[in-house]
Amino acid sequence: AYQFTEQFGIRSYIYGHDESFSDSSQVRLHLFSDPDLHDGKALMRISNMNAMENNRDGLPLQFCCEQMLKNETAKNLYVITISDGAPAAEAYGFTNGRADIQNVIRKYSRMGINFITAGVGSDCENIKAIYCDGLDRVAADYLSIEDPGKLAKTFVGILKKKMAA
Repeated sequence: AYQFTEQFGIRSYIYGHDESFSDSSQVRLHLFSDPDLHDGKALMRISNMNAMENNRDGLPLQFCCEQMLKNETAKNLYVITISDGAPAAEAYGFTNGRADIQNVIRKYSRMGINFITAGVGSDCENIKAIYCDGLDRVAADYLSIEDPGKLAKTFVGILKKKMAA
């Protein structure tokens, strides 16, 4: 995805996040790529990305939306999440996580941000339920990554649909 955005001159931010088992009140954001950070190391940071501990997705989503609204002038803004599992943080499982995430998606989709969520692995149905079920299709789209070879083609299809709407 990073190389795709670079190739077409699309400004993109790539973050990861987790929450420490030892301090459940601390969500940690990990910056992998920022369009204004020209250190030539983004691809290295992305290629060294790995699974982390707990995930409390609502706050990082909100942070990313605020960053985009503050720093970007583009007409079409997209937040793309890639998840390998349902929220897993203290007192933030499926029910609380879903409510939090969907509140963020509702709020920022009204401000013009588009959301696309990609599910990876065996928890895809839960990821779709958390990020999309019960929301207006305009607010959030779902992309299953069962076949990573089809990711780019499927993603471009979703973008074309959203931009035509």
